[in-house]
Amino acid sequence: DVQTSGNTLLLAWYTYGDDGQPTAYQAAAALTGRHWEADLLQPRRDPQSGAISTPKVGRVSLDFASDVAARLGWRFDARGTNGSEEVRPALFANGEPRFEVTGLWYAPQDSGWGATISRRAEVTVLGLYYYDAQGAVRWALGSANAADAAEFQMLSYTGFCPDCDAAQMPVSSRPAGSVLAHFHTPERARLDTQLTYPGAAGGQWIKQTA
Repeated sequence: DVQTSGNTLLLAWYTYGDDGQPTAYQAAAALTGRHWEADLLQPRRDPQSGAISTPKVGRVSLDFASDVAARLGWRFDARGTNGSEEVRPALFANGEPRFEVTGLWYAPQDSGWGATISRRAEVTVLGLYYYDAQGAVRWALGSANAADAAEFQMLSYTGFCPDCDAAQMPVSSRPAGSVLAHFHTPERARLDTQLTYPGAAGGQWIKQTA
């Protein structure tokens, strides 16, 4: 998910680890031209204290050919590997939304987890990043209509890491719970999460934002 705030580009990358389990990366840096580059961060949560850390695990870049075409590049420090792939916007519906809520949403009083929300026409897609019982960052994805209050049935995915063979690690999904979103204004919303991570680490993510 790619968003801009002022001249800063924020990237939330939902992908998979070497074991095929869902993981997420974050990056932010100034956007000053067609080439953008930033440290690649992988959040973690201390299971005891709840403290969030964001260790650097590599670098990430975007090279824009146009407003709707770019090349995503990455380097993972631990493995010393590089890679890249072409990316385009996911045009999952036609038309402008009645009420715009697209963006990166988080709870200021409980930061470290949140949602990237995209809305086109009458379709809303919500990706939630959260943590399993061992503190590893996970993500789930759901879609709903464009109502001011909408319930998202969330799916947790497994698949291939950026450096892995897609044929050997096919993408699959399992139910992971639900998110109830109340959109009050384009800048104010409430998320009620009832998630259970279906992987081996387990853990529940039950939160209610103001």
